[in-house]
Amino acid sequence: MNVSLFSSVGPVGLIVAVSGGLFPVMAAADPAPNIVIESFEFLPVFPEQSALQVVSVNNHGDFCGRRNAGFIIQAFRYLGNTPTPGSFSLLYNDINDARDTVGHSFQISPPFAVLVVGLSDFFRTNYFYHSINNQGWIAAQKAATFGPQPFVRLDDLGETELPSGPSWRLIDDEGRVWGTTFADTNEQIVFKTRFGPVQNLGSFGADGAQINYINRNGDIAGRTYSNSTDFPPTVGLAVVGDVEHHVVSETGNDAIALAVTLDGQIIGTDRGLCTPACDGKVWVIKDGVRHNIDDEISATLGFFPTLWNAQAASEHGWIIGQATDPRTNTFHFFRMKIQVNIDSDGDGLLDFWESENGGIDGNGDGVIDFKPFNLGARPDHKDLFVEVDAGTIPLGDGEVSKLVFAFDNAPVENPDSTSGIRLHVLRDETNLPLPNAQVFGGNFPEGFEATKAARFGTPAERADSNAANILKAKAKAVRYCLIYDGLQFNGNAKRYNGIAEIGGNDFALDFAGFVFNDGFRDEDDRAATFMHEFGHTLGLHHGGALDTMTPSGAKSHQGKPNYPSIMNYALSHPMRWSSRFWTLDYSREELAPLDEGSLDETAGIASTLYRNYSMPYGNGPEIARRFRLVRLDGRRVDFDGDRSFSFGAAEDVNFLPESAGVAGTATPTPGDKMSGHNDWQSIQYRVVTDDKALAHDITIAEGCPDSESIAALDAAVPIPCDADLDGDGLVDDSDFVFFIVAYNELVCDQDPGGGGGLNAHSNEPDIACPADLNGDRLVDDADFILFVAAYNDLLCP
Repeated sequence: MNVSLFSSVGPVGLIVAVSGGLFPVMAAADPAPNIVIESFEFLPVFPEQSALQVVSVNNHGDFCGRRNAGFIIQAFRYLGNTPTPGSFSLLYNDINDARDTVGHSFQISPPFAVLVVGLSDFFRTNYFYHSINNQGWIAAQKAATFGPQPFVRLDDLGETELPSGPSWRLIDDEGRVWGTTFADTNEQIVFKTRFGPVQNLGSFGADGAQINYINRNGDIAGRTYSNSTDFPPTVGLAVVGDVEHHVVSETGNDAIALAVTLDGQIIGTDRGLCTPACDGKVWVIKDGVRHNIDDEISATLGFFPTLWNAQAASEHGWIIGQATDPRTNTFHFFRMKIQVNIDSDGDGLLDFWESENGGIDGNGDGVIDFKPFNLGARPDHKDLFVEVDAGTIPLGDGEVSKLVFAFDNAPVENPDSTSGIRLHVLRDETNLPLPNAQVFGGNFPEGFEATKAARFGTPAERADSNAANILKAKAKAVRYCLIYDGLQFNGNAKRYNGIAEIGGNDFALDFAGFVFNDGFRDEDDRAATFMHEFGHTLGLHHGGALDTMTPSGAKSHQGKPNYPSIMNYALSHPMRWSSRFWTLDYSREELAPLDEGSLDETAGIASTLYRNYSMPYGNGPEIARRFRLVRLDGRRVDFDGDRSFSFGAAEDVNFLPESAGVAGTATPTPGDKMSGHNDWQSIQYRVVTDDKALAHDITIAEGCPDSESIAALDAAVPIPCDADLDGDGLVDDSDFVFFIVAYNELVCDQDPGGGGGLNAHSNEPDIACPADLNGDRLVDDADFILFVAAYNDLLCP
């Protein structure tokens, strides 16, 4: 039987699916429940349900587990409406939203792990797979002949051994691993961010604590227990935001929290070892109130189902458990879903937060403290918010217009059938005193945190009697930028024009550098610095993603010629060599990886969207490195400078001249493997608040290019051979014909993005004006002079 409930102010209407059709049933005229049950069904009796233990359910209602078949264990999945038994002597431990399932062998030597993709099994000897996240990353354990069995994380950077001591069992969507460890006799919950240290949450005032589930917000569900016989067997534990919840059983059985939904509802169960032979409960706690599910639905169903327990739950509100249908006295597994306020457009803001009648409750008292809707947010279109405070050099209208245009043309889709992201630049206070603008090491200015604490929020918000809750709510949706008008760099501190937290919520800019006042596209320079640093808070590195794991941690390679993004130092500002094609944009295409030990010079670097881009790379002996350029149109390129084109050339392409001042590129790093990256498809929308920073992999970005570095790059990188309009390596008569046609037309397409930029109609780099050789968006006599000089030389430099 399937039941769908639709909540309103009055009674609740039901559609009950039984044999013979759908029949409407009217509920008693009670107020709508605090929780809303979207669906409930008794699953048909299937042969494998005897002794079945469900261990995981995904956000679509698929679930997996294992069953005891006598002395043999059998793996089991339920996909959609189909029970799918697996192999004997296998355990399934976890299933993600793509239905990828992990598990391992039972009582088999040597042991092996199994990863199920679709209906295909992939085995790996001497491993145990415990959990899998929605990126396909796995928390695993290696079998060891002697000594302890080490835990490892398997992700896009390969295999990483986890710190010894804890038992690591869970991995969440951010790549954090979770487990427990013992301190004396106390079992304590621990977690480790992907690159940070182990953090211990303790045992929450009990003798022991265990974790069952972690949602994408970092909320946890589990249980605590006592070694005392006069203490309740176990107590349900949930930590939602920064609030602990301890749930005691109503039946005398174990109370266990199974999951926390995205909007903070706690799903759990009272169950004991005697279930289903003794009474149990399935419950949901919302806004501090406990709701027993059988009580919520019995009046509406017309009968009282006996829900013995819940076995697994998910952040989208799916619940799997065991029950008896009293009408037939048959035992079933049930599957149900409670209504969860989700993030339909995927911008990190819950639909309720962005709705006209909703908003963000800062302190959990049921009162809305901050309404993103009033600032233009909508639940069906991606929104990003930044509050900007400044000293004497504010962010101007021109820069804001360029930034809003760049994000509005982002190649990301929305539920409202449009593309793009609405960027809300909340310019607040200017002419602020910015004390303690000193920089030491690679850190933020010394006074940044104090200034943010004093200035985040508008003056009206800070003066409100409810200011603390307003600002706490606002911090869940709005990042913060502070613009300085001159920083003082002390000692060996690296100079920068901007700095940001990678994956965090804060960034700082300094608009006092000469690059912003030299008369060459100054508005673009300011907008570019803002977008580069803002990109770090969206999770982007200087190479897009992290490329490799090193003994000192994960590394994102600098100076990658296969990464056409404003996050790349080479394109962080418009320069004279890049002015014809530079645009204010993150990368839209993941180019093929480059292996410095085996470069295919016959293929070069091929792009679909960036064929008119020329990217710099390093070439020459160590004592005399120089810049050369590679056009991203797939033409052959002599990376190693030996005047031939081979399939396996070796060249340290991101070992650049030291004078360029590009961090991480002035010393040899041969053999790097450089991945391409599509920035727009991987940005992190959700804001990580300051009080949650330790639970996420937030790192301070290395201070980004200063004016001197930009000037050095501008001077050292050669001007592309743009007069070779047909890309054959020669400037000859075919190029002359191409140029004259464009010359007679005179005017190129223009757009607010500038510099060749984005075509507002196609959302692709505009390559319609390759004959504009000086980047002024005209094909005129100045371009003719440049072309004729190259034509007379015939060969490209």
